Amino acid sequence: MALLAAGRRLGAKTAVLVDLLLVDGLKLGEVLAANAEDLAEDDATLTVNRRRGPVELDLQDGTALAVAAYLDGRRTGPLLLGDSPTRQPAPADPLRRRLPAQAGGGGGRHRAA
Repeated sequence: MALLAAGRRLGAKTAVLVDLLLVDGLKLGEVLAANAEDLAEDDATLTVNRRRGPVELDLQDGTALAVAAYLDGRRTGPLLLGDSPTRQPAPADPLRRRLPAQAGGGGGRHRAA
C-alpha cells in the first residue's frame, strides 16, 4: 500500500500513526489517547478505551515492530509525542497533504471528474 510506505518515509511517528489507523483499524481518537502504558510488555497488544470499556487489541506484527522502534524503550507517557514531551495533537492539514503526496496521490482535495 502506497500510504503505508509513505508513512514510513515521513518518519517513525507517522509510520506508527498510519499503521495503527490503516492496518490495525483504530480510530484517530483512540490512537491519540493511547499511552505507552497501554501496551503489553511485548508491544504486541494495545488496550484502548471504547464505549463499552477497555478492549485489548492484538497489533499486527509490522505495527508492533514500528511501535517498539518508535518508543525505543520508553514505557510511560503518551504513545505519540508532540514536538515537546507532550501528547501529539490531532494531525492537521500538513500531514493530510504530505501523506498523499508521498504516496503519489497529490495533496489537494478530491475533485469530481
